Amino acid sequence: MFKLTIRTDNQAFDENPQEEVIHILKDAILKLEQGNTKQGILLDSNGNLVGNYTLNKR
Repeated sequence: MFKLTIRTDNQAFDENPQEEVIHILKDAILKLEQGNTKQGILLDSNGNLVGNYTLNKR
């Protein structure tokens, strides 16, 4: 199971929430490609912690 959570209740999502979500998803993809396949934290464009992902093989 793959689970990804993004909290969108901070300033980075005010002007263009779609672009911010895209930025965060691209970061998650990059981390997975680099081998961080178990879990990872996700930061917004301001450097704030906004989410995480986990990948389990069940």
